[in-house]
Amino acid sequence: MFNEYGVPSVAVWADTPDTERRQALTDLAARRVNIVFSVDLFTEGIDVPSIDTLLMLRPTESPLLFLQQLGRGLRRSEGKSICTVLDLVGRHRSEFRYDRRFQALLGGSRASVRRHVAFGFPFLPAGCHMQLDRVASERVLASIRRAVPQNVTQRADELRRLNAEIPGITLARFLDETLLDLEDVYAGGNAWCDLLEGAALAVPPHGAYESTLRRACGRLLHVDDPDRLNVWSDWVASDTPPEPDTLSHQEQHLLRMLLVQLMDKVPEQVAELRRAAEILWQHPAVLRELRELLDVLKLRMQHVTLPLSVLPLVPLRVHARYTRLEILAASDVGEGFKVGAWQSGVYYAGKLPADLLAFTLDLGQLLTHDPVPRLCNRSRPHPLGKPVDDAGGQRYGPALSGAFRTR
Repeated sequence: MFNEYGVPSVAVWADTPDTERRQALTDLAARRVNIVFSVDLFTEGIDVPSIDTLLMLRPTESPLLFLQQLGRGLRRSEGKSICTVLDLVGRHRSEFRYDRRFQALLGGSRASVRRHVAFGFPFLPAGCHMQLDRVASERVLASIRRAVPQNVTQRADELRRLNAEIPGITLARFLDETLLDLEDVYAGGNAWCDLLEGAALAVPPHGAYESTLRRACGRLLHVDDPDRLNVWSDWVASDTPPEPDTLSHQEQHLLRMLLVQLMDKVPEQVAELRRAAEILWQHPAVLRELRELLDVLKLRMQHVTLPLSVLPLVPLRVHARYTRLEILAASDVGEGFKVGAWQSGVYYAGKLPADLLAFTLDLGQLLTHDPVPRLCNRSRPHPLGKPVDDAGGQRYGPALSGAFRTR
C-alpha cells in the first residue's frame, strides 16, 4: 500500500534471506527506500542512526521489548533533530497497559507517569520533548486509572513488584505509587499486614487475637484530629504500652478511645484499661500496622479542628469525626475501657453532665455510607442548673449540653 502511494518500502521477515535483509537496511540508510517493515526482526543488534520515524505495529506488554523497538530510532545522527514515533497498537484491546509502556520510557511509578501525561511531560531531561494531543492524553489517563489494582491478588502482586524497587516500602508510599485509596487496602476486613503477607513480605510475629485486631484497624480510617493521631503515634512507636496511672486525665480518655475501637471484638473478657493495653501491645504486627496507618491519616487531615472549650477535660474537638464508641469513651461513660450501648439519638452522659445528640443533617450524605459522627459546637449552658426529666423524656445537663451530628 505504501508503494502504491509513492512511498518506497520493503518488508522482511523470518524467511527473508540474509542478503535481502542487509540490502533493506543499506537502502534505508541510503534513503533509496523510506520504510522497512519487519516481523520480529531488527529489535536489537542493528545500528542505522539515520532512522527518524518509527511505526509501532506489534502489540507487546513487554517493557523491555518496547524499549528495544523504540531504541532503533534513538541513535544520534548528523542532521537528525527528532524521532517521530507513531504507536498504532495502543488501542488494540481495552486492557492494554499504557502505564507499563510509559513507565518503561520515563521510569518512576504509575503516579509519576500520570503526572507526566497530565501536565505535558514537564520533567523530561534537557533536550527531550514528548507530546500527546488532548484525546490521546485522555485515553492514556483513563487507561492508567483502569490499571489500578482492583483486587487483593493484584494489589499483592503490585506490592511485591514495588518492594523490589523500593525495599521496605511503607503504606503511605504504596498508596502514592499505586493511586489506591486507604479504603481500598482495608476493604473487606483486610489490612496492610495482610497485603504484606500476600506479597510474601516479612511482618512481625502474630499475637493471640491477630485477625480480630487487624480487622479492627479499619475502624480508625475516620480519625482526623491531631490529638488522637499524635498521641496514639507516640504510644504505638514504643514496644511497651502506656501506663494508665501515669497519664493525664485527657490521655487516659484518649487511650480508652483507642482501645474501645480496637478491643471491642476481642473474645477475652477484659474490663481493666491496663490489661486491654497489655493485650494490644502483645501484637507486634498490629503495632506496625497502626504506626503506618496513623502516618497516612496525618497526611489526610484536610480541615482545622478546634478545642471543645466548653468541656476542656473532654478530648473531643469541634469539626473532628468520631464513632459513637469514641464519644462515649471520651465522655467518661462506662468503666475501664468498656462503654455502654448508645442506641438512641440522645445519650445522657451523667458524669459530665451533658446530653450527647446524634442526628442526621443530610440524608443524602448518610446514603454514601459515611455514618461517623462529627462534633459540632452546639454546646450551651442550661438555665435550670440541674438535671431534669420532663414528660417527653428530655434531659438537660446542669451546665452544658453537647451536640453531635452525623456527617
